[in-house]
Amino acid sequence: QVEDHTKIVLDRGADSKNFTFDYVAGIDSTQEEIFLRIAQPIADSCLQGYNGTIFAYGQTGSGKTFTI
Repeated sequence: QVEDHTKIVLDRGADSKNFTFDYVAGIDSTQEEIFLRIAQPIADSCLQGYNGTIFAYGQTGSGKTFTI
């Protein structure tokens, strides 16, 4: 279950696990939302001379390369 845009809870009864991320994109997320939330701040930092990396993790064929 996605609690909000930073937290996922895997509910297994008494053994539930919490996972926290910088950002969790939902299934209805748009390319523009992903760009504005993640890529634009990193690109702006790169233009100021800082290194930047975007790491996209997910199932094969889920659209990571297309979105990034």
